[in-house]
Amino acid sequence: MKRQNIINLIIVLFIGFATTVIASSIEPGSEQDPVVTKSYVDNQINELKKLVGTNNTGTNAEITKFTFEPININKNVQIIGKEGTEIIVRSGTTKAITVIKDGIENGLQDITDGVDIKKDKTVPLNHLIIIPRNDGRGIKFTSDGYIMIRGEYEVR
Repeated sequence: MKRQNIINLIIVLFIGFATTVIASSIEPGSEQDPVVTKSYVDNQINELKKLVGTNNTGTNAEITKFTFEPININKNVQIIGKEGTEIIVRSGTTKAITVIKDGIENGLQDITDGVDIKKDKTVPLNHLIIIPRNDGRGIKFTSDGYIMIRGEYEVR
């Protein structure tokens, strides 16, 4: 048993030494370890900033809210989200508004539980709900309540 411990120690030391030698042999500025200038990084950040607020066609899109907006909602009011709208129901009771396309029901995406919420099912409190498309999906309040919402939406 003692001999096995010594062999294991030698193997660990060899691996550590080999890793150090390989890492120290990489030349700074080479393809394996490129050196970049501050101006290059600043240019890349500026290019990324230009892309923020663009749609998948590369054209400028309207930039919507980046933070959640708390809203008090009355009973029987519907919130219809646009593509990418995020909703968190904080209080009250709500039912899912879904759509049927080609015979298949497309529900609300409950990111918290990883499930699809179907028509007229209760939307759980404090769950992140995402509206995937601009096709009329949303929530209907069956009592007064509050939501937090980020993105574009329509109140009906």
